[in-house]
Amino acid sequence: MLLSLAVVFGGSRLFTNGIEHVGRKLRLRHSTTGSLLASLGTDLPESIIALWAIFLGTQEGADVAMGAIVGAPLLLTTLALAISGAAALYYAWRRRRPSFIKGDDLALRSDLSFFLLLYPFVGLAGLMPPGHGGRWAIGMILVGCYVLYAYLAVRRSRGSEGWEREDDPRPLYLTRG
Repeated sequence: MLLSLAVVFGGSRLFTNGIEHVGRKLRLRHSTTGSLLASLGTDLPESIIALWAIFLGTQEGADVAMGAIVGAPLLLTTLALAISGAAALYYAWRRRRPSFIKGDDLALRSDLSFFLLLYPFVGLAGLMPPGHGGRWAIGMILVGCYVLYAYLAVRRSRGSEGWEREDDPRPLYLTRG
């Protein structure tokens, strides 16, 4: 178990380092890099599990998929906010940083607003019986909304001033020798 934890931690460090460089190369702000590139990379394994469960065609598969799709974002959001708050309090207690977390307020507000408006539709689709055409319609609308979100996030990121003033990422951990 500890070895698995170390592998996950090491892989996370490599992934984060690489994604920071991809975002920098694409001239994206940190918030856009995290909300688009990093989230796609980290959500793909969960999405594959949900898709596989759906393609099994059983009620149990549909239940697993719905639990993964609805449960994962809520769990991760809860953990992320708790860890961020605990870190802010810890660093304030150690007097290394102020007790608040400085972030991209515009990106945070627009991201949360966008997805909070769409999340009830996910719940609605989950209440519909399997095979109902409304589920597919809602799914296609949500995919279209995500494409719109990605477009707007990249446009906002590239159109904003000061992206080049953000911290440079650490040198790549893995490079061609």
